Amino acid sequence: MLSSHLFILFFLLILSSFFSGTETAFTSLSIMDIETIKKHHPKQGKRVEKLHSRPDILLATVLIGNNLVNIGISVLSTDLTIRLFGSAALGITTGILTLLILVFGEIMPKQLAILHNVFIVTHTARIISLLSFIFAPLIWILASLSRAIQTLSKKNPRTHLTLDGILHMVKHAENIGILENYRTRMVKSIFRFNDVSVHAIMTHRTKVFSLPQTMPLDEALQLITHAGYSRVPVFHKDPEHIVGVILEKDVIKHLYSPKYQGKEDQDLTLKDLLLPPVVVPESWKIHRVFGKLKSERLNMAIVLDEYGGLAGIVTMEDLVEEIIGELYDENEEKQAKKIVKDEAGYSIQGDTPIHVLEDVLGHEIPHDKSIETVGGFLSSLTESFPAQGDSIPTDFGTFTIQQISRKQILQVLFLPHESDPRMS
Repeated sequence: MLSSHLFILFFLLILSSFFSGTETAFTSLSIMDIETIKKHHPKQGKRVEKLHSRPDILLATVLIGNNLVNIGISVLSTDLTIRLFGSAALGITTGILTLLILVFGEIMPKQLAILHNVFIVTHTARIISLLSFIFAPLIWILASLSRAIQTLSKKNPRTHLTLDGILHMVKHAENIGILENYRTRMVKSIFRFNDVSVHAIMTHRTKVFSLPQTMPLDEALQLITHAGYSRVPVFHKDPEHIVGVILEKDVIKHLYSPKYQGKEDQDLTLKDLLLPPVVVPESWKIHRVFGKLKSERLNMAIVLDEYGGLAGIVTMEDLVEEIIGELYDENEEKQAKKIVKDEAGYSIQGDTPIHVLEDVLGHEIPHDKSIETVGGFLSSLTESFPAQGDSIPTDFGTFTIQQISRKQILQVLFLPHESDPRMS
């Protein structure tokens, strides 16, 4: 008789451990964990996903089972103690029982569940589904009460996965050594592909190399070769009136291929070989420009401002560099880094996108979403355009204008606040 009571107590303690561990295993699951289960165990994966998507039913089932087991342990141990030692020993039994449930029914199973949550939910989902069916009336009552409380609290439903959550996971993966730093930057850049406008990465019209459409091919080839470009915008009369794009290979083909050595071809100008330009507004996001260039099968787009004037140009290479970083060919001079840190502070180019500075500093810079460069951000903080040497204080540090050109900030020095732990 005593042995059977002890066996039942031991069995109930195992059940208490089962319910506590199962609860923790399910609540600690991530969406990626569920997808992994579905990939390797399709049938069980669907069951796990269904239970995880209904936390009210899942928790009610586990809590009902756990409470019934703990009540059973309490009743059985009380009866056993009175029979063997009398009611005077109930206090000692209660203390021992509380310790056993706390250690073997709560702490240990929960710790194991966190470490092996995928294995546990895969092998317990069927049992929990069956119990949820058996406890259905009680679950309905508890779920109704839970929904009523949620309605009164007026809180938004929990979002299981957000962009910020994904980026936090990526950063965590970098911190623990799963991802290299360059891969982390690439992942962040991919997620920003829908948020960055072409204005932030284009080559400004004042820096665009272009040629007139009336220029002869031989003269144009010398200039194109010297500049080192494979494709060049071509204008009509005014450099800001771009009418097409010329490819270096087309010029070479018409000048040196034997089939184009006729007298008529020797008098050709750039106008005769023009390709129609791909034109995009500067407000377009870069993912949209990327799709446009792919569909048009041209690697350069002409960027227009809101008034239809030339804002600049953007190439497919510029778009790709937003993800993988700067690319250089054999003839291209390597550009200076956008941000350089030294003992004096951070030396920053004015055309640096704000999101690049945010990545370097490690925190978000509050700014109007229409402003995308450091120069534009600093200009927005002053009533008039800043002059060289001006200092602009912010909540997170001080910017000093080092170099300007016309109405464009070229270089600034940033000194973060020493008390800001984010800058350490």
